[in-house]
Amino acid sequence: MLAGALGIEHAQADGAVSWMIQAPSQSELSPAANVEIALPAGLSASQLASLGIEIDQIDITALAHISANKILYTPPQPLGPGLHDLRVVEYASDGQLIPRGDWRFTVTALAKGAAGKRGWYVKGNVGGTLSERVAESDLTPPAPSALTGNGTFDLKAARTMAEWSVEGSMSGLAGTDNGIGAIGGQAVQPAQMQVALRHGKDNLILGDQALPFDNLAISGLSRRGVSGHLADLPLGTDLTAFSVRESSLAGFYGGFGFTDSGDVVSGALLQSHPLAGAPKALVVQVGVFTGTAPAGLSTVVPYPAGNGSFPPAVPNGAVIPVQSGSGTAWVVGLSSQIPGSTLQLNTQYAGSSFDFEGTSGQSPVKASDNAYSAAANYSHPLGDHWMLGANASYQDVGTYFTSLANPTLTPDRRNGTAAASLSGHGLSLAASGGFTEDNTDDNASIATVRSLPQSVSLSYAFGLPTTVTSWLGAPSLSLSRQDARTRNVTLPSGTEPSDSDVLNETLGLNFSYPHLTWQAGVTGGKYRDYTGQQDNTDNFGPTAGLTVTLGKSGSIGLNMQLIDSHDLVQDTHTLDHNYALNAADSFLSNKVTAQLTLSINRNTQQLIPGSIPPQLIGNDVVLRTASAQLTWHAVAATAHRGGLDIGLACSWNESSGLNDAVLTTQGYSALATTGFQGFLTFSSRWPLALGDQ
Repeated sequence: MLAGALGIEHAQADGAVSWMIQAPSQSELSPAANVEIALPAGLSASQLASLGIEIDQIDITALAHISANKILYTPPQPLGPGLHDLRVVEYASDGQLIPRGDWRFTVTALAKGAAGKRGWYVKGNVGGTLSERVAESDLTPPAPSALTGNGTFDLKAARTMAEWSVEGSMSGLAGTDNGIGAIGGQAVQPAQMQVALRHGKDNLILGDQALPFDNLAISGLSRRGVSGHLADLPLGTDLTAFSVRESSLAGFYGGFGFTDSGDVVSGALLQSHPLAGAPKALVVQVGVFTGTAPAGLSTVVPYPAGNGSFPPAVPNGAVIPVQSGSGTAWVVGLSSQIPGSTLQLNTQYAGSSFDFEGTSGQSPVKASDNAYSAAANYSHPLGDHWMLGANASYQDVGTYFTSLANPTLTPDRRNGTAAASLSGHGLSLAASGGFTEDNTDDNASIATVRSLPQSVSLSYAFGLPTTVTSWLGAPSLSLSRQDARTRNVTLPSGTEPSDSDVLNETLGLNFSYPHLTWQAGVTGGKYRDYTGQQDNTDNFGPTAGLTVTLGKSGSIGLNMQLIDSHDLVQDTHTLDHNYALNAADSFLSNKVTAQLTLSINRNTQQLIPGSIPPQLIGNDVVLRTASAQLTWHAVAATAHRGGLDIGLACSWNESSGLNDAVLTTQGYSALATTGFQGFLTFSSRWPLALGDQ
């Protein structure tokens, strides 16, 4: 068993603490404009993945596109006229919240009778690709169709009248599976569709919703339905009400998504900033939600278990599905950023009550429970570019707490964490600890399992003279250690014991030149089950990588990872060898681009009898894949005319050590596919822009 994730993060030479966002000099945006913030160069992929973005105290991270040099946010529901506050933070590996800058901007309303303005616009783009397989060899039957066609579209229209505006948008796919029939039986499949009526910051929206709230009862609810928003009520209050489909919708199915009373979740959330002089000093959230789902609700019966992942996925519970259910949930939350400081406090309390009908021989069940949480974050500059950060949190979610507006919240779980970090001058030191425990109702007949995860990490960008870095490269070091001990707190008679330990350790070195970086590292870990229910394992593996940049757009990268997982009980080894080569460049004044990807994975596994079907995977499996693409940008696209790209693409994959016939019979034909394919492609994308620009 693999004892945890075996990845290595490489610190950047410029450090992780001193950077801030680069706000644009222009502080006014039009209602149809995107929100764009520049980021400094050199941020690592892990740093980019750890960013959080808020607009007007609402987290919009999931809706923003974060790239290597900027943050781009296209509001699904355009921001209303007036002042708006944007805030960017970084969540460190220990959970610390690091402020990365604020920006206040103004969304301007369209002036009535403004010169040259028509009060309406239509914009978007339509694209399509036609592909023909022109070469093939040794394809595993049945071979896919030789001719395929598909397209994408993204359209938006708006009409403005004085302080009122009506907006509509639709994006999706169009095309064929095999050159003849439509995708899924339909020629057009809209991915998103929406109609919005707006008056200042107030709005009424039909169609796809992206409700940005994050609390115990509603979080990340992106469904199709109807919502309304009223802003600037007394005491700095906003009110949002919604009624959306409980299950996800695709294409035209379900219309606007709120007409089926047996599959809908509705609610209202009020958010207030009662202290006018300091709106962030106190934020109050109150929400009530109700709904019915035809299927998918579940209760959770806790039981002890163990596995080798970090952090451990235990304590866990047996999920018992229920055919249908309906009920209500509510939440009250208070948050505060103490004026004149960086201290942030947050507390929430929620409850739910649901009735499960009990079909298919099940008895009706009524379940109700509560959930609550509290958290504090603090960061403090120590002078001379040093920063101290700390945070702590506690959360308790009852065994039968259920909310249709936050279905991802794990029930029957209490946990607490505390973390601290110190950073500056290229050094970052962080540590965290905590606990996770099940059986929140303290049921004496059920075992209670507690896990104690802890971690410590160190990264340092060395300050060496150029006489050293000129040949070695500017070096940086990263070290981390993660450990979690899981065991029973209570063990009633007749229940299975749980007692295990997960340990992961990593070391990474990164060396940077102006046009080249290379990395080397090693990772190790172990899993110990002291009850004898699972085999103990040790893991060890080196990693290495090299990336070369060529000019402005070219690059070549080579990465390697070797992993040896040793089962100490069976005295067997599972060996994974992974190699990857990537290259890309442009030629002839960017008229031609090329890309190559090669991947080889070799898995040598000494099978434990009865654990893995040998007829499926074999003892020595080698998987090889390669792809290459050459694209000629024959006609350059402009703001008013589409372009044309003509491409040659090929893919090759080969496997050995697999029983192809058995894989195909049992539905794993994708693993058994081998052969070579070559394609000729024609792609074009046309812009659409009418009215106000």
